[in-house]
Amino acid sequence: MNAYDVRPFADSLDLGRHAEAQVREMLEGKGWKTWDTAAHQGEVLRVNQWRLELAPAERGRGPRWVCGGRLLLAADVLAAKDGRTILVEVKRKLQGCQWNRTHGAWVTGCDERRFVGYIRAEQALSIPHTIVFRHARRRPDPRGGVAPSGWHAATVSQLRNIGGPPCQETREGMPRLAYFWAEMLRAM
Repeated sequence: MNAYDVRPFADSLDLGRHAEAQVREMLEGKGWKTWDTAAHQGEVLRVNQWRLELAPAERGRGPRWVCGGRLLLAADVLAAKDGRTILVEVKRKLQGCQWNRTHGAWVTGCDERRFVGYIRAEQALSIPHTIVFRHARRRPDPRGGVAPSGWHAATVSQLRNIGGPPCQETREGMPRLAYFWAEMLRAM
């Protein structure tokens, strides 16, 4: 499978769910209590000072928060520890980071529309959102090094402020992608 092959949705979903479970295990190992938002759709979660309502499941849609009469994109994991609450979105990347020839740097990213949704949810809920990337493959670096692989993370605010190469169109019919500098992510 090359970078342009499309993986069946069910396979991608299974890989993503596995990565989400791994992130929950990592957080729980550090003393966090976690919730899988997909498993709690249609419920109200009371966490620290928050009363968070998840919309009922709809076919073809992931979890969404109900906030002020609006539906907002929900991250994969809700976590709480010592009075702190965070939301974590997990991105499993089989192809790993990509080399950006124009800027001479490794980049990673996600669907631009979803990234904007994470920004809106973070602002509306006032709960920090973190995106965790799991880069599986180590690609050769044109300069002789190797691409970053493993677990890396940054908050949505950091990614928004750090920026990256301009969003790019992909193949016809595919969503625009928001890219981030891989070197700005912290290893987990």
